[in-house]
Amino acid sequence: MASIIDVNELYKELIGVKAPWDVVDVRIDKNNKEITVRIEHDKHGKWKLLPCPDCGKSSKRHDHQVKKLRDLDSYQYQTFLEVNVPRVRCQDHGVKQIKIPFADKFIRSTSRLDKIVIDKIENSNSVSSAAKKSKMTWDKTNRIKQRAVKKR
Repeated sequence: MASIIDVNELYKELIGVKAPWDVVDVRIDKNNKEITVRIEHDKHGKWKLLPCPDCGKSSKRHDHQVKKLRDLDSYQYQTFLEVNVPRVRCQDHGVKQIKIPFADKFIRSTSRLDKIVIDKIENSNSVSSAAKKSKMTWDKTNRIKQRAVKKR
């Protein structure tokens, strides 16, 4: 028998969010056709020490910053992840943002979206066509392409 889950649990499953991360809110903006999924790290405060992203040493939580990432569309709605990312104070490296499983450090789109955009570029041989299909600017689409070329 199928179980019924709420929308937060649905997006947690769809995105693949795992502890200590959690989906805490999903907002739907019908006027702009956007969905914003709010994700927090350790909302119950159990993880007081986190690894420094540079050296891996256990470091005290310093604060957090909200990072907004574009994700795969949910039907006709553009979907964004609003991720509450902790920062740690490392004795050796100072204040650093921890790594998140959804994207690279300075990137504003998820790894899942990047893969789909690259597939669209490869199938159409055109950044412009892929940008239009992805509802993204040419510049953002081209940056995704350039990152993929560097990785290969």
